[in-house]
Amino acid sequence: DELPSSTKEYLYRFLSLWYWFALSIILGFGGGYLYYLYQQPVYQVGTTILVKQDSQSNSIIGFFVENWGTYSLIDNQIGIIKSYTLSQQTMQALKWRVSWYKVGIFTHEGLYKSEPFDVAETPGKQNMEGVPLVIKVLSPSSFMVSFEPQTKFYRKSPYAAFSKECRFGVPVTTPLFHFTLTVKDGGSMPEAGAEFILTFNNSDALVGSYLGKLNVAKLSENSEILSLTVKGNEPMRDLDYLNELTKTYIQYGLNEKNKTSENAIRFIDLQLSSVGDSL
Repeated sequence: DELPSSTKEYLYRFLSLWYWFALSIILGFGGGYLYYLYQQPVYQVGTTILVKQDSQSNSIIGFFVENWGTYSLIDNQIGIIKSYTLSQQTMQALKWRVSWYKVGIFTHEGLYKSEPFDVAETPGKQNMEGVPLVIKVLSPSSFMVSFEPQTKFYRKSPYAAFSKECRFGVPVTTPLFHFTLTVKDGGSMPEAGAEFILTFNNSDALVGSYLGKLNVAKLSENSEILSLTVKGNEPMRDLDYLNELTKTYIQYGLNEKNKTSENAIRFIDLQLSSVGDSL
């Protein structure tokens, strides 16, 4: 049986456009490959903390702990680890004032612990935080610094885009930025034409960012071990954050224990004093 004429006509039209379908397939695979090639990888780093419940029922401190309430419930400790205060103390210890990135074709590569330059802020002056500055090396002694407002807010404000040639070791002075760039000790000068992005970090924004990425969970329902994980594009930075957060948490626990001991001793001294007065 022959196909109806209308079916043949549609089939011929379809076959006559075969190159468009082939081109679509090639472009699809090519686009997917480029996306895979230039997409920033996401890493997960983690650590664990043993949250040991205090069992000091035979001691004077344990007596008061048991009567005043459980000192270290697991769920409470998760809340403490994810608290803003603890993360803020962690960021203060890390001193991540600036971030550097290498400008790429499609993405910007983080340069944590491999920063090309040292940044010294001018005393008594402020630098706008959270916006990218483009640093382009012109020669071993000079560079170009550029600022391009990123939002409508900046475009409507008096802060206009600028581009200024500056020298290494000489303060950069603009209405928004005041700092000096020098080559890192033991480092080499990047080649002329190399472009980087410099950002002055906002501490509150950093804290909020890491609180959003931080996951804290028990390894099992009855476990006293907590798992801390962070996902991001800079695994070394994230690992340093977790390590510093762990140190901050341990120090917090020690401080709380010292407070408990001091309160217990103070309470005992008061009781002994009242007993002595009654006698």
